[in-house]
Amino acid sequence: MGIPERAYPYEIPDYQQEQRFHAPSINLITTQGRSTKTAAGASLIVMARVIACVFIALALIGMVRLSIASAAVSEMKVQKNLTSQINKARYDMSLLEVEYSKLSSDIDQKAYSMGMHKVAQVENVQLPRDIVALDSNGRLSLSGSIARLTQERSGVAHAQQSDNSYTAASTSVSNRSVARS
Repeated sequence: MGIPERAYPYEIPDYQQEQRFHAPSINLITTQGRSTKTAAGASLIVMARVIACVFIALALIGMVRLSIASAAVSEMKVQKNLTSQINKARYDMSLLEVEYSKLSSDIDQKAYSMGMHKVAQVENVQLPRDIVALDSNGRLSLSGSIARLTQERSGVAHAQQSDNSYTAASTSVSNRSVARS
């Protein structure tokens, strides 16, 4: 005789166990909704974050205002320093003008007491750069420069057929200058 088979197996075959474990499991939890403690805690966290952001923004605005104010103060110091330098320069200039006035009046008085008089007419002689002459010691020579000027003007005067009296006058001036040096 063989082993009798059971009418209802108590053990589940392996292929059915695998299907059972792979089936999704759904658990349903019923609640009343959020508790008031968690809702108040979440709103406190949000409010703390907003307050922190406001403080950070105010701190940044304050730092910007402070840097602008310090830059303005430093510029005002520089401006005040420049103003004081300008005022000092103006004061020094007025003192120099007074001193110049005193010295020029003293010179005029001394010149008059020596028999000198103010000139009625002033002439300017413009020497070209190549006219300047040097003496044997390497110093500037006024007489040599005037002699060169006379030679140059006499050459120009002969070339242009102009007035010879000016050339003769400048020649006499250069002769007197040569005699003095």
